[in-house]
Amino acid sequence: MTTTNANADCSFLAKFNGKVEPQTRTQYPSLENLADGSYDFTILTARIKETQNSRDHILECECRCEQTAQTVPLSWFIETDEQLARAMGDLGTLGYPVATWGKAGGPPLEKAIPDAVTTLPGKRFKGTKKTTTGKANGKTYHNLYVNSALPGVDPATLPAPNTPAPTGPAPMRPDESPF
Repeated sequence: MTTTNANADCSFLAKFNGKVEPQTRTQYPSLENLADGSYDFTILTARIKETQNSRDHILECECRCEQTAQTVPLSWFIETDEQLARAMGDLGTLGYPVATWGKAGGPPLEKAIPDAVTTLPGKRFKGTKKTTTGKANGKTYHNLYVNSALPGVDPATLPAPNTPAPTGPAPMRPDESPF
């Protein structure tokens, strides 16, 4: 059995001095931590925001994966025709009448989309998380696809966003030993 004690050589940690700040669980809702597969999701929050550097607009949601209780992001850039069409396609899948938006007789997009954002919390959907590797750059991408709508829930009953998902085994009791 190997144990580490206060006298162990931990000099390798010196390289982190002054560079690392503790993260709270609420700082990183991430798709990276969700295995690829099909899941049920509930939208907890939704907003339109601008990115800090490029000032691009993003429709951003936090979703609760019902099978794992993890909070994960779902977002769409809405700066180009193609990006907005993708976002509207997913909003249509969630039940919004997107075919009329921005057209004669329908609401203008600058009203319809913000109105939809206010009613996204509580919407549920069947989604697929898929990890891909970019062919040109070799980067890893984590994507969440909206496949179909599920019956919604009352937004007043939603859990708080960024509630940490349970991870790993339960904490040990003081009288337990890991060995």
